[in-house]
Amino acid sequence: MTFNTLRQTFLLLLLVSLSGCSVPQRPVVYWPVPPNEPRLQWINTVYSADNFDKTPGQVFAEKISGKQPLDLFKKPSGIASDGKGKVYVADIDAGNVKIFDFNKRTLEYLSPGPMFKLALGLAVDSHGRLYVADGGRSQVMVFDADRRPILTIGDPGTISKPAFIALNERLGRIYITDSLSHRVVVFDLQGKHLFSFGKPGSEPGDFYSPLGIAIDSQDRVFVADTLNARIQAFDAEGTFLFAFGERGDQEWQFEAPRGLAFDSEDHLYVAEARKSALMIFQADGTRLLRLGGKRSDKILEFAMPSGIAIDDTDRIYITDIMNRRFTIWQYLSADYLRDHPLDTEALEAVREKMESLKEAP
Repeated sequence: MTFNTLRQTFLLLLLVSLSGCSVPQRPVVYWPVPPNEPRLQWINTVYSADNFDKTPGQVFAEKISGKQPLDLFKKPSGIASDGKGKVYVADIDAGNVKIFDFNKRTLEYLSPGPMFKLALGLAVDSHGRLYVADGGRSQVMVFDADRRPILTIGDPGTISKPAFIALNERLGRIYITDSLSHRVVVFDLQGKHLFSFGKPGSEPGDFYSPLGIAIDSQDRVFVADTLNARIQAFDAEGTFLFAFGERGDQEWQFEAPRGLAFDSEDHLYVAEARKSALMIFQADGTRLLRLGGKRSDKILEFAMPSGIAIDDTDRIYITDIMNRRFTIWQYLSADYLRDHPLDTEALEAVREKMESLKEAP
């Protein structure tokens, strides 16, 4: 390296340190707003690798040389997280799965080119294996932690159009919604078909294009009966237990419930695609919290939420098909708040703003 090159490098580093080029801080956003008790915290909204946290040097370099071309979503659907920094998103129109590594700040693809006809739901197990429901090939493909295909589950004889996936590793089972045959199909972890439940219809236990599926701490299976506009609950063997929800245009009624997920306290999160809302319930259907409800690209709202995943830290990931992004939230459990106390200054600022709005003529 020549003296001039060394000098230029030193000056560049000095400029970075003296430029005052700090990393833009995301606002602290809680929901609901005061005086209500905050239950969720917005973490990030991700369209591309450009939404990773950046060092001051990266920010400065972008100001000098400009940003790299953005690799944006085409049609994000299913989502899953390993709970250790990796988030997987099925991009339907790309025929692939995007892998966001928030530790390394990298974006990669599961394969070099398109490999799925209709990648819908995703799941990740405790060993880091990725499950991809390919509705176009009537199968679920399983990949190891190194992204190598290791297993294919299902065929047109057992499942028609796999949509979303829920894993019960304690029982050694994979529950998959079949949106075309209007049922739930159950396999063991080696891919052996165990049993199915449900049939077309609107009676209790029947389905009309089921999509989202989630399992609570009691091994109960909850299914988004999408075109019947309700949530149904079954025991682990597929016996109908109860249902809740009804079709309607009121804010707590359903039109097209899609993705489902449970947090560590058995709260059920429902992505309501047509209402552009996230709804949260107790497992028995008791209403708790609602977010969104108006088609929008703002961070507190949605256009068409689809898939939901919640990891072991109660971090919540929600894909939004029409906004071509996913949003990250944090459920503020008591365990989480012990290590991450609320930002009292941010809360006070919101309280003052709310009071000023009340007093405004």
